[in-house]
Amino acid sequence: MQVFLDFIEENPKLRNIFEQVSTIEGHQGNIIYLSSVFLAFQYLTETGKSDDFIDNFFYSHHRYVKWGIRSDPHFLSLPLSDIYSSSHIYDSKIELSDIRKFQMRIPENLDKSDFSPFEVIISIFNDAEKKSFERILKEYSKDNDFTIVIEKRNRNVLLNSKKSHDPLIGGISISEDKSNVFGTLGGFLKDKNGEIFGVTCAHVFKSGKPSVLQPALYDSQQKTRKIGDVAFCSEFMFSDLTASCNPQTSQGNMDLALIKIKDEECEFGIHKLGKVSGMKEFNQIYQGMNVEFNGRSTNKRKQLVIGGLCVSYKVVYEVNSKLQYACFTNLIELRNKSPKKIGFLGNYYITKPPAKDGDSGAWICSNDSKGYNWCGMLISGDLDRAYFLPSEDIMNWVTKNTNLVLDL
Repeated sequence: MQVFLDFIEENPKLRNIFEQVSTIEGHQGNIIYLSSVFLAFQYLTETGKSDDFIDNFFYSHHRYVKWGIRSDPHFLSLPLSDIYSSSHIYDSKIELSDIRKFQMRIPENLDKSDFSPFEVIISIFNDAEKKSFERILKEYSKDNDFTIVIEKRNRNVLLNSKKSHDPLIGGISISEDKSNVFGTLGGFLKDKNGEIFGVTCAHVFKSGKPSVLQPALYDSQQKTRKIGDVAFCSEFMFSDLTASCNPQTSQGNMDLALIKIKDEECEFGIHKLGKVSGMKEFNQIYQGMNVEFNGRSTNKRKQLVIGGLCVSYKVVYEVNSKLQYACFTNLIELRNKSPKKIGFLGNYYITKPPAKDGDSGAWICSNDSKGYNWCGMLISGDLDRAYFLPSEDIMNWVTKNTNLVLDL
């Protein structure tokens, strides 16, 4: 993910685009990816018979082209998907300098804008007027660094194992007392004195610092028990739908609650996954990376794949029966590994969502050779995507806004 932030930092044109679209009614957010073209050629470089750009390209396309037609207008419409598999992921250590080297190797007789290494999604609400955004496409239609796509997305929704668990473990149902709003206890952090804090989303709780029940009151009124009290809870900076969500000027929100666990035995792992032994830093999380989670409603070990970086994104919250929006920066997108199409909505396929209502607070983890590592926490989703806060951002917020020094 760090390569995206580095690219934005050095590209004033892209920052200007983000500023322009943030003022247009119907704008939801900006997401950045590595393009399929770049990923295809990264794959060629790693697996080809030669280090030479041209040799690799033509070796892989020997069934489609010959040396004599490389300037043919159909040259770039070759099926790069035959080369690049979505299961292939790029090295998390890739830097902006690697991308610049890639661009320098593009033959001079080809248009470099056809090989743009980044793809920028301007996400707009389904009922937004698309014409207002299309002028941005015209103005920046040919850029050597990035392509722009306008994409309509559904408004995201808040994602809130239903049984009693003893010892406590991450991935299970919780709620505040006297409330039917439910969510997921993601996992645990501890301070230097051995005090244990449960981690979940602030929006799971309606009041300031309530007592917390497990399982949620909604799930098991007869067997629920108090496991602790909310010690710290982030506050939201809400705005209306038309307010700007610009990554250059917005502080960004945090959706985090820390529960001080009282007299309960805790297992530092995720229900149906396993022990969490480490934390992934932001620059170790990358597009195409496989991750897993379990939440209150999903209630199983589920594998997902990392999508792009949501440089800025509006998340909807219901406050006093009114919809309010909170602008987040650097949310990370999640997708199903193999989306199952279950119907149509207009011209779009409907797929099963990667997460469900009630999964808010679930920890997103990578399953590495040495065990599970915490990547972040799920906060919202829409029809075919979900979004999570990076664990590094969560820990930085705790350090800055509380007197706690926490660790896994």
